[in-house]
Amino acid sequence: MKGLYMILLGAVSFTAMGQTNNNFPVTGSATIYDYSPMLFLKRNTNEGGFVQGIQTQLLDGTNNWFYGAVHEGKWTVGKGDYQNEKLTVLNNGNVGVGTDNPLANLHVNGIMRWGGHNANYLYSGQDGIGAYFEQVGNDADKSSIRFQTSVLGTGQNYSVFSIDPEKGFSFFSWGNGNSDVGIGTSDTKGYKLAVNGKVRAHEIKVETANWPDYVFAKDYKLPTLQETEKHIKDKGHLPGIPSAGEVKANGIDLGEMNAKLLKKIEELTLYLIEKDKQNQMLNKRLQKLEGDNARILKQLKHEK
Repeated sequence: MKGLYMILLGAVSFTAMGQTNNNFPVTGSATIYDYSPMLFLKRNTNEGGFVQGIQTQLLDGTNNWFYGAVHEGKWTVGKGDYQNEKLTVLNNGNVGVGTDNPLANLHVNGIMRWGGHNANYLYSGQDGIGAYFEQVGNDADKSSIRFQTSVLGTGQNYSVFSIDPEKGFSFFSWGNGNSDVGIGTSDTKGYKLAVNGKVRAHEIKVETANWPDYVFAKDYKLPTLQETEKHIKDKGHLPGIPSAGEVKANGIDLGEMNAKLLKKIEELTLYLIEKDKQNQMLNKRLQKLEGDNARILKQLKHEK
C-alpha cells in the first residue's frame, strides 16, 4: 500500500482564506492566520491504498504519533505509525479504544477506569429517565456499586440495585415501583421475594402476630379427641392444617404454619395433661382396689 504522509511543513497544498500573513519559518512552528483556518490534505492520484494524516517524529527521526485517515474509511490515532492503532473512529461514528473494529458507539477492549468528583456515573437514556451505573466513593475498602433504572419513564419512579461493603446487598424502589425481587423467576405473584429453586441459610427469622398462647387461656374450647378423629376421617388431615393439595397449589406461609403447628403442639400438651390426670386418678383407684383386695384376702384367711 502506498502511504502519503503529509507533514505541516511539507504540505503539498493548502487553502487559507482571508488574511495572508501566514508564517512558515525554516525552523520553529508554522502558523496559518484566518477567521476559520483549515489545512487540506488531498491525494494526487486515485491508484492504490492511501493514508492521509500527520505523522510526528522524535528528534532522532523515530516515528512517534500518527493522526489521520486510513483509506476511505476510519480515522485513527496510532503509536509509531498508522498500523499500530490505539484509537479508531469508523464512518458510522463508532469509536474504538484498543480495537480497530468497534461494534458499538463506544467499544473499549480493556479495562476502564474513571473517578473524580461527579465522575462516577454512566448514564443511559435521557437525563433523569433511563438507567445509570454509579460507583460511590473512591476508597477501595468502602466503595459501593449501584445500578439504577427508572420505571415507566417518569424520572420519578425508579428501582435501585446496590452492593455496599457495609450495608451488603439491597434492592429498593420509589414511586410506583413495588420493590419485588425474583430469583429464577420474573413472576413474583405479589411477594417481595420469589425464588424458583432451593434456598439454604444458617438462620431465618420470621415475625408474625397471633401466636397461639390463647390455647392456654381458661376460656379456650379444646376440641375433643372424638371431634378431631371425625375430622381426620372426613378430611384426611388435622383441623386447621392445610391439605397436601392446598400446599402443592399455594405453598405455605412459614410464620402462619409455625403458629398452626405450635397450636397443635399446645393442644396435644393439654390432651396429655388431661390424660395424665386421668392416669393418676386410675392409679389411685387401682391402688385402693388392690389394698381393698389385700384386706379382703387377709380377712378370708383368718376366718378359715
